[in-house]
Amino acid sequence: MGLVAGVIGLCALPVLNTLEIDWGGAWLFGLRGKRPAPEEVRVVTIDQESSRRLGLPNIPRLWPRSLHAQIVRNLTRWGARVIAFDVRFEQGRKASDDEELARAVREAGNVVLFAYLAKETRPASDGQTEAVIERIVPPIPLLADAAAGSAHFPLPKLPVKVHQYWLFKPEAGDGPTLPVVAMQVYARPEYRRALEPLLRAQLPHSDQGLDEFQRVRAIRQLFQSQADLMPHLSARLRSGPAAEQRVLAALLEAYAGPDSRLLDFYGPPRTIRTLPYHRLLDGGEKRTDIAGKAVFIGFSENRQPEQTDAFYSVFSDSEGLDVSGVEIAATAFANILERRHGDPPPVAMRFLLVGVWGLLLGVLFMLLPALSLIPLVAVLAPAYLGVAWFLFNRDGTWLPLVTPLLVQLPFALISALLWLNRETHRERERMRAAFSHYVPNWVVEQTAHERHALSCAAMHHYGICLKTDIEHYTRLAEDLPPAQVHAALNAYYQHLFAAVTKRGGSISDVVGDAMLALWTAPTDTPDARLLACQAALEIATTVNAAPGGLSTRIGLHCGELVLANVGTDEHYEFSPVGDVVNSSDRVERLNKRLGTHLLASREVVIGLDEIGVRGLGSFLLPGKSIPLEIYEILGPASTASAGDDERLFADGLRLFRSGAWQEACQIFSALLERRGMEGPCRFYLSLCAQYVQHPPGDWQGTVDLSSRLTSDRGRI
Repeated sequence: MGLVAGVIGLCALPVLNTLEIDWGGAWLFGLRGKRPAPEEVRVVTIDQESSRRLGLPNIPRLWPRSLHAQIVRNLTRWGARVIAFDVRFEQGRKASDDEELARAVREAGNVVLFAYLAKETRPASDGQTEAVIERIVPPIPLLADAAAGSAHFPLPKLPVKVHQYWLFKPEAGDGPTLPVVAMQVYARPEYRRALEPLLRAQLPHSDQGLDEFQRVRAIRQLFQSQADLMPHLSARLRSGPAAEQRVLAALLEAYAGPDSRLLDFYGPPRTIRTLPYHRLLDGGEKRTDIAGKAVFIGFSENRQPEQTDAFYSVFSDSEGLDVSGVEIAATAFANILERRHGDPPPVAMRFLLVGVWGLLLGVLFMLLPALSLIPLVAVLAPAYLGVAWFLFNRDGTWLPLVTPLLVQLPFALISALLWLNRETHRERERMRAAFSHYVPNWVVEQTAHERHALSCAAMHHYGICLKTDIEHYTRLAEDLPPAQVHAALNAYYQHLFAAVTKRGGSISDVVGDAMLALWTAPTDTPDARLLACQAALEIATTVNAAPGGLSTRIGLHCGELVLANVGTDEHYEFSPVGDVVNSSDRVERLNKRLGTHLLASREVVIGLDEIGVRGLGSFLLPGKSIPLEIYEILGPASTASAGDDERLFADGLRLFRSGAWQEACQIFSALLERRGMEGPCRFYLSLCAQYVQHPPGDWQGTVDLSSRLTSDRGRI
């Protein structure tokens, strides 16, 4: 099981890579929450507030470039280390403004401009297919020549969630993107002092005359062609101040790293320190907020309706505000500077992790009992998630979550439960086969479920007891040879057992011509009572309809009972014990007094709309102190509608119970003349005659079958 869970994880990991990034990223960022962004990064927002204050349209590319020139001069004067524009400059505007911006950019010497990445479709060489070519559209030559460099920064459009960014775009000539070129400019002092002397001789072209975009691309090609260059330079650059080491290490990692990386977002929009554009124009910003910082300028709004340059991310807030493109560029730059990326472990490490995790799950789930599996899942899942959160919070390590928690864990749990269920079923079958010859089937089921031998401990249940007895069985046993009696009983019980077992009941006891069947449940349930009544109706119907059928009296009662072993160490009988068993026997015997065949207490039939019944009165059965309301079960409700005889009998019974015995006699006599309900009518007619002559004391409407007046009267 452990090997199978591990293999499933290994197969699912590459297939679910997109979900690992999408769902897993949402969980990890949600658990971690917001974290502080580096102080070295600032975002300057071209927003609606600045547009309103400056009286300009809220479209950055239409703003006078003289304003950008002023921004550049202010940022340069305040000591910005690099200035990156996420604004398109591919078309010329007012000539004087363009020249002013170019002059400010050239004087600053640390400005990186945005280059637009356009896709073009061209016919392929075979003339039948089309090729998609990505072409970099740089700023106008005047600005491109003045800038330290220009670079593109492609991102997916909605509704795709942004998870990663390009450092180098292979489809665009393997050129570096805006954050990488900005990092090169930011690290220019450290690069020139320590790294440039080591690389100058190895670069394929002279370093003179290259802008920063070209320089980074050339260095990138150098690192790709020489695998040992990264460790060699890292060893050579270990001396020097800590701040310099930090910048150089980030720069080297950008050169030698992958083409793309996962973004390690710092939080919701504007988590990175954000400054309004207009405050940099009027000098309202403090110099200390700019000195030594990397400043990214672009369109960003506080509210979604005005935010057009927006990208869906894990931190898109509940109001729908997404992260702007300039914030993503600044986030990517900050990730490069911190050398912190939301990257997963190496492929081999990920495969090893899910393999070991699957093996662990399989072994644990197969060794432990079923009842401990759900608590184990409640421990393992949070534990794994906690480790993933710790590593992600510490250094951005992104452990797989979807495969271990949503694939391997449910698979191992379900498989273990199915296996344990199979073993339990096999064990139960073995126990049933061994014990079914000695005890009732329901006792075997109980024993199999509890997985131990029969115990003397009592088990409390709610039960419905069905008691049967063959009418005139004594005479039958006298008149027939034992072999014929045996055959008749076998045929008789075949009908009874089938009616009980197919409706979920169990045969508790068989003594001669009497049978006791049970339906048990934790509490009173109408479903169990209905099944017992349906079984009783089938017995009454099939037995009487069978050739040579034996007329059967049936009684039903329900209530609390105890199932227990009764006996001594020499011999036990597993039997139901309680008043409900005795009462069902007395209800069955009442059939003989009333001339009926199928009686049930009110507790059995109450609320069963599917069964047709008629009330026969309240009876204090022999040996009992609490009376029972007795009903005759007529059949299914659809075929047992009340007729004139039933309504007339109900009127007579109402008069009888109210003490109007003379009037009741008249109704019961009339029913007998119509030959309706002869048995109950004869019983009550006899009682009415006795009560008229000898009224019972303290009459409550209940027939006391133990009293002298009724013990020998009304017998049918």
